[in-house]
This record gives sequence, C-alpha cells and structure tokens, in this order.
Amino acid sequence: PPPPQAKKAGGGDGDDVVVSFDFPTSAENPAPLSISITKADLRVLSSAVTESTLMELAPQEIIGVLKELCSSEGKLSYSVIARLAHSLYPTAHPADRRRDLILTHFSLLDPTESGVLPFEDVAAGFTLFCGGNKSEKLAAAFDLFKFPPSSESGGLGKRALWRFLRSFLSALVSVSMVTNNRDPEEMYDPVDQSAVWTASLIFDYVEKSGAQAAAGEVDFEEFADWYTTGSGFKAAPWLELLDLKKLLGLQYDGSDAGADDAGGDGGDYEEEGHGEEDVAYAPLPDDEDDDEGESYKNTSISDLMSSGVLFSFPLAPSNTGSDEAASTLYLTKHDVEYVRILVSETLLRDHEPDDVFGFFSEQIAWSDTIDRASFSACLDDFVFSRSGKRLDGEVLNIFDTFFSCFELGGDVANLAEIMSGLSLFCKGEKSSKLAFGFELFDSSSASSLSDEQLYRFLRSLLAMIFSCTAQGLSMSTSEMKRMVRSTSIALTSMVMAKMHEKGLQRVSFDDFGDWYNEGGYEACPWLELLALRKWTSGVDYDDDDHNDDDEYEGEEDEEENYDGEEDGGEGDYDDDDENDDAQASDPDSLTFGVHLPGPHQEGPTLVSFNKDDVAKVTELVVRTGLANMDFREVCNLFITTSESNGGYITKSQFDSCIRSLIPGSRMTDKEERQRISSTLSGFFYAFDRERSESVDAVELAAGFCMLCAGSKSDKLAYAFEVVDEDLDGKLSRRATWRFARSFLTLLIKISSATTEAMEEDEFFQFVDSASVWTAAAVFQRGKAKFIKFDNFADWYTEGGYEYASWLELLDLRKWCVQE
Repeated sequence: PPPPQAKKAGGGDGDDVVVSFDFPTSAENPAPLSISITKADLRVLSSAVTESTLMELAPQEIIGVLKELCSSEGKLSYSVIARLAHSLYPTAHPADRRRDLILTHFSLLDPTESGVLPFEDVAAGFTLFCGGNKSEKLAAAFDLFKFPPSSESGGLGKRALWRFLRSFLSALVSVSMVTNNRDPEEMYDPVDQSAVWTASLIFDYVEKSGAQAAAGEVDFEEFADWYTTGSGFKAAPWLELLDLKKLLGLQYDGSDAGADDAGGDGGDYEEEGHGEEDVAYAPLPDDEDDDEGESYKNTSISDLMSSGVLFSFPLAPSNTGSDEAASTLYLTKHDVEYVRILVSETLLRDHEPDDVFGFFSEQIAWSDTIDRASFSACLDDFVFSRSGKRLDGEVLNIFDTFFSCFELGGDVANLAEIMSGLSLFCKGEKSSKLAFGFELFDSSSASSLSDEQLYRFLRSLLAMIFSCTAQGLSMSTSEMKRMVRSTSIALTSMVMAKMHEKGLQRVSFDDFGDWYNEGGYEACPWLELLALRKWTSGVDYDDDDHNDDDEYEGEEDEEENYDGEEDGGEGDYDDDDENDDAQASDPDSLTFGVHLPGPHQEGPTLVSFNKDDVAKVTELVVRTGLANMDFREVCNLFITTSESNGGYITKSQFDSCIRSLIPGSRMTDKEERQRISSTLSGFFYAFDRERSESVDAVELAAGFCMLCAGSKSDKLAYAFEVVDEDLDGKLSRRATWRFARSFLTLLIKISSATTEAMEEDEFFQFVDSASVWTAAAVFQRGKAKFIKFDNFADWYTEGGYEYASWLELLDLRKWCVQE
C-alpha cells in the first residue's frame, strides 16, 4: 500500500493547517487515520510545553515522573493523569486547552473507557511533550515495551511494537484535536489500525534480513535500520514530529517536517543535541491572514481572574467593538515574572534608554532602520560590553519575537520605534522614558510631534507592553497589531483634538504632559507600566503621589456612575441574617475564603483563624478598651494626625495615638502590655508596603475600625466615606480595591496560619490579589465604572456575601467579643 501522504499548508479551507498525514485506505482500514495540525494547535502545544517546563525535561526524566505515579501493578489511572494535568496548569480557565493535550492522549489509548492503562502505553507518547530529539524519545520508549523490562537486548513482538507506535500516534493526534473538538471515540479505530499497519511494514522489512524477526521480535537497531534505509521515513514521516523543535517550528515557516525533511538522506536518525534551540514563551508568527489565535475576547472577568490577573487597564475607545476584553489590557502574575526575568537577564534595567540607543546606532552606522539579525547581535553585544556575559538563546528568541511586532517587512524595523519600545526594560521612571521617546520621534528637532509621529510613538510603547503579556501571546500577531493600531489611533485623535482646541497642529512634550494630567490618564493608564517597579513588584499600582516622582501623575479613575441611581442612604445590611458565613459559635473553626488567582493555585484559598488568633483579638480589644470605643473617634484620630504628613501616619505618630487612646494604667502586667504592643505594631507594619515606617492613614483607619465598637454596616459606611477622598459619594474600581484592601490587610494579618507561611512580599501580594479579585466581583454585575454605597450594599445582599463572607468579621461579636 502507498505510505501516508504528508502535505504542506495552504489551499482551500486548510490555510491554517501546517502539516497533515493521510494514512492509506485498505480493506482492513476503510476509515484511515488523518492527522492535520494547525497553527492554533501548535500555539497551544507551545504554551503547554514551555509554561509547564515540560520542554526542559529529558525523555527519561518524564518517564521517571510517570513511573512514580504508577500503582503497584504498573498502571496509570485517568484520575492520576488528570491531577498531573492540573498540577502542570493550575490556573487554566475553562477555555484553556493545554490540559486537554494530556487527557486526550490518555483517552485515545483507552477505547473501553476503563480509566486504567499500562504505564508504558501512556509514557511512550508522553515523551512527545518533553525535550530531547526524536532518537532519544524513540529509544527511551522502546525500552519500556521490552520483556523483561530490564533486558539489555531483545526486541518487541508485534503486539508490543503496535502498542509502542500507537502511543506516539495517540500523542500526535491529541495535538491535532486541540482546536477541532473531535470526539476521541471517532479516532480509536483509525489510530489502532494505523499503528497495526506500520508495525506490519516493519516486520515485513525485518523478516527479510533479521534474525530477531524469525523469533517474532524486532530490536531497536532493526527498527532504526528500517527507518533510515528501508524507506521507513516515507511510510512513517510523522516520526520526525517527535522532535519538538521541528513540530513547533512549523508555525513559523509552514514547512513540512515530515516526508520532505526525511527524504533527503533517509531521515537523519542519529540526531545530535538536546533541544537547545527550543522556542520559549510561544512566540507568534507574523501572518496577516492568521486570526486563529486563542484570544481573550470571549473570556469573562471571572475566567481571567482565575488565570492570575493582577490588574486590568482600559484601552482607549476604538473600532474594535465594545467587548470588554477587546478593550482592556490584562496583567497577570506570569507577565510580572516574565518581565522580571528579562530585565534580570539583559541588565537593561541598569542603563538609561539613551545609553542603549547610542550603542545600537553606532553599531548600525546611524541608520534609521535595523534588520532582525542586527537587532539580536546589537542586544547581545550591548549586554556583553556591559557585563562580560552573552545572552542565552532562549532570551534572544524572546526578543526576536518582540522584533516581529515592529517589523515593517523584509525582516526590517524602524530603529526609533523598536528603541522606544525597548526603553520599557531600561532604567528610569515613566516621565524620563516618555521624554526619551518624544525626542526619538521628533525628526525635525521642532521639540514637538505631528499626529503621525505621535501615533508611531504610542504604538511603539503599547506594542512592547502587549508583547510582554499572556494576553498578547495568546493572540495572533495580526490580531495584536490591529488592537495596538486602533488604540493608538484613538489616543492620537484625542490628544490632537485637545491641541486643535488650542490652535496647535503639533504636540510638545509639555502639552502631552498637561493632557495626561488633566484627564488623559483615564484613556491610557497603561503608560504607568513604563516604570519597571510597577511590574517587578507585581502589586505596586497605587496612585499615591508620595512615592512617585513622575511628571505625569494620574488621579483616581473618573468614570461614569451607575445610570439611573439616586443618592441614597447607607444601604440596609442585616447584621444577623443568614448570610453570616463566619460563625462565632466555634472559635476553633472560624474561617473565610478568599479567591486568590495566581500561578501556584486555583480557586478559593482558605484563610483560617485558630483559637490563639481569636484569643489574640479578644485580649487586644478587651484589655485596651477598644471594644467599647466608637470607631469614628479612634479612626478619625489617625486621619487627623496624618494631615501634617500628607495623609501618611508614621510609626511614632501611631504609637502616640495609641497612648492617648489607651492609658498605661489600663494594663499593669508588663508581659501583657508587651504582647499587646507587639500585636498593634504588627498591624501597623501590615500596612507599611514601602517599608518606610509610614502608612496610608485612610487605609489604616478603615481597617482599624474593625477592632472597635460598632456594627458591620456602620463600619463599612464609614470606610466607604473615608476612602471616597473627593467626597462625591461614589468609588471607582481602584478605590473599591483600596476599600477592600483596608479590611483584608488586617484580617489576613490576624491569621497566624496564613502569615507564618509567607514572606513579607508574599503577604502583600496575597492581600492585593484578594482585594483586586473582590473589587472585580463587585463591578462584575454591570458595566458601571463607579459605585455608590447603596450599590455596594445591594451587591452584598444579593449574592456578594458568597464572595466576601469575611465582611461579617467586621462585627466584633463574630469573634465572641461582647461590648
């Protein structure tokens, strides 16, 4: 029979197919196997093997991992593989197909749906997803099917060889099924019959010359000989795709890694290397016709939160439609770590943008353009000239991907645009990088930019930022370029409209700064990301002026309120209703759940309070008398004290306030006094995010009111009021985040089981992520950008208590404390 036909991409409906194999039809196989792998499939595979670090493992290593998961009978169950998939991709949302790769591989090998398979059947094909070349994977898997397993010689019988081949075919088919949603049941027989057919060809060849075949076996050397000299590379060209370098490489050049690659010299079977050039971080092809990227445009806020989103930045209104994800830039914890690695590896953070630009310009003889090869060489040479070390291939591959976002065609990019984008990784604050970019695009030395120059400037910054996000990497390059282009056009129009009102046809740096400070920050808050500390901390997105010397310092978001809402009262919270998830009857089990999206966990993280925690709170509020003090009196003292310090209260001022509230005569026991003093100091430092011995008095006051007399409703209304700094009776999403954070900081600090397991930075990140998630849950109910207290009260009573049951703990009675 004729061998499987390997086809290249292109033509008809298969423009997205990069390689396919059609096995021949026969009487025994009337419905032959057809494997078609698309660019979308490969993007999922690339993400799966790089973000899980599978690509870093050798075949023997991944086999060893699976071996440890086996039962005593040498079996692997579906539930075990499902847990493995979950551990590899813990934050995968429902639309994420990476887990499906592994689970589909198992299902294709289990036609009876028994849920249990021999270890070797699963492990052989699983090596497709790890590092190493084709030869290493085949040799390691071949040994698994030998009997006895420890045999140094010997071969495989027909059934064992069929199982060996079927496992690899199953893995490849699972890749091809990532985006086409075919039922695995349709593939059972085609996979089986194709493996049987291939095994028969091998035995037919070996029987003519091999002694082992006479005994009903084929050894590995005979298998290799069949492939390299017996035209096996033509019958099974799909074996070339076991090398991830070849398989993933298809998404960039559309080349055929099957029969064409193998046919020249019998398939280069004895390959060298161990995947040194494996592509990392799933770079995307620059294909204007490719719109199959896994974008977030149909993803809900809750799905994105479960993916580890830390912050979202609205993009300027554009013609991309009103879809939320299409008009929002999402920043995840993975993105923060991604940028941290890049600035650490390149050391660009230690150098001003001008320094980098000058070096590049000199290297390319001050040309206005730079080609791809020169860009990589200049970056590598710059790092070497400053540090004496060379960049590794993985980092250079990542920056090569960035280059694609600026490419004008023919592997050439405009130097000003790519240098402006590259400034993101350099030393300096937002304002200095904006000034650098302005100067780059001011080609006429007019100290101002035309609308076209401003558009290119904004586009360069947004393109680089998008390239550093999981959101950007999940899109096709053309899709990302469209979003960047439409946003940049919209922003340019807004800026120039303001200039035209002033009778100006160009915009100076000062004019742009005025536009930004007078409301432009609402249209492009993502410009704050030019300050690297906004990435590397992962959580430092406060609008606090005292920590930001940038020339452009945006104010709180000013967006429209709920339509049709009238000013009302404080909202009707029932402090004794059935929503009280935090019960006081059993202090040993007092708990609440906080959803903390991140790279290491999914779903609610339980923050618990043990008996000692409850006793600590009880001792503090009873012995100091806080339980009988009006929270307004206590908290207003903190805020009033801070007025001389720009809204910040120092540790010494805090101590002074405490002494004025709690006379020393109340506590005569020295050990008790020291214990309570230590607890109060711990609470203060829980708010000291900058380690500056001073904290935001508003957040401290709002959180501290929990320790005083008063109902939950009254405390929430007070906190809402003090966080509402412009006194307009409503909070933006950012302000709602601070509102939630003020309480969560203190509550999580009280939990010894939680805080003792964390470093200080982890604690701050924990609190911020939980607060961001809570704010997102509040705003999820509609498209409003502002909430009044009544809106918040309605949200809580109509279901919000399921998201934030911890609010019940604002009432000291829930801690078994009576006034």
